[in-house]
Amino acid sequence: MNICIFGNSFLPTVGGKEYVMHHLANALVELGHDVLVLAKRVAWRLPGDARDYELRRFGLPLRGGGRTGIDLAWALLELGRAARVRGVDVVSCHGVDYPGTMARFGKRLFRFPLVMTPHGLDIQRVPEIGYGMRLDPAWDRRITRNLRAADCVTAISQSVRRELDMIDPGRIIDLPNGIHVARFAGSRSDYLHRQLAIGPECRIVLSVGRNHVKKGYEYGIRAISKLVHEHGVRDVRYVVIGQGVTAHAKCVADGNVDGYVSLVEQMPQESLIACYKSADVFFSPSIIEGLSLVSIEAVAAGLPLVVTDVPGNDDVVRETGCGIIVRDRDSGDMAAGLNALLTDDARRAALAEKSVQSAGAYDWASIARRYVAVYQRAIDETHT
Repeated sequence: MNICIFGNSFLPTVGGKEYVMHHLANALVELGHDVLVLAKRVAWRLPGDARDYELRRFGLPLRGGGRTGIDLAWALLELGRAARVRGVDVVSCHGVDYPGTMARFGKRLFRFPLVMTPHGLDIQRVPEIGYGMRLDPAWDRRITRNLRAADCVTAISQSVRRELDMIDPGRIIDLPNGIHVARFAGSRSDYLHRQLAIGPECRIVLSVGRNHVKKGYEYGIRAISKLVHEHGVRDVRYVVIGQGVTAHAKCVADGNVDGYVSLVEQMPQESLIACYKSADVFFSPSIIEGLSLVSIEAVAAGLPLVVTDVPGNDDVVRETGCGIIVRDRDSGDMAAGLNALLTDDARRAALAEKSVQSAGAYDWASIARRYVAVYQRAIDETHT
């Protein structure tokens, strides 16, 4: 199959969607498919992560290209070239806002089968924190038109599926994001203990992800304060890893947990994997997620999870049974959930075993095959 994976944002911009596009493309190539990734141009080069697919860029690496119409015109030119010269069988569009609009116009002009995958900000809405493009009525209408133009739409979580009530449910296919499970397998590590100079008896609670209001890190830090000062758990270290997380230093000081919280800026993937293997519990205090890739990574590393009961965050635990679900923005309930696991070795081990057993369902080889089935369905829909 000749496949075009299309998006407005791509590596080296770091985010869940960008990594999904990259790893999906590589997994499809490994299955024997011909893959073109078509994405907006940036001013810096793709990092050294191996790729086996062709990469083409469109647009200007400057702000304002979208407002002038240059990005749209250039994207349509490249989509036309992909359809008419390269002969792609299907376009897989990731993001249903800007790229969704481009793909909708491209489908109208070049008649290619179109699969769309929303990833979070483009489909979900949390008015309390101003999260979601669809809070803007104009974008809500545009995104609705984009989705209705697709032959198939994939839902990365049940919470995303619930947001797709503007289209025929029969065109929605449940299909989560994936990870390379084998990279997270193996024995435990003492990497974080060595890096942070903490003793082997100290239990590590880990959160991963860039600093964003939706991640709820301030509630997570408050939960650790309650865990330490109200539950009396002292041999614990909460490690938060991600771009910009050091901005929460004041919250750490305010909670009087300077010796119990480490804020670590973003690190290379191999080092991050060692961090997962160093941890005892993975903790996600998020306010909303599309589907938490880092939670899936934690599952693959064999960690029990404590996650909040919000859209896109609790899906993994509900599907695998490998953790505890706590109330979002409730630091007391979060602390109680963490305490329940940290003080019960047998329960922690049982949930960790469930994680190991569940991880295979999220492996990229399996997810890529499911995408191929969706692509074939879109092709069949177009030709009937």
